[in-house]
Amino acid sequence: MGAIKPSSPAITYIKWGQIEVEVQQYKDAKLFPGGSREWDWRKLP
Repeated sequence: MGAIKPSSPAITYIKWGQIEVEVQQYKDAKLFPGGSREWDWRKLP
C-alpha cells in the first residue's frame, strides 16, 4: 500500500492583496504540499 501524500491547501478566494487558503487568510502566501504560511519578502524562495 502506498502512503498518502499531503496535498497543497485549496485557495478559496483571491484578489489583489488578499488570499484565502481554506481557513487561513493572508496578504501574501506561500503554498506547499501539506500547508501554507505567510510569504516573507526578506527571504528568497
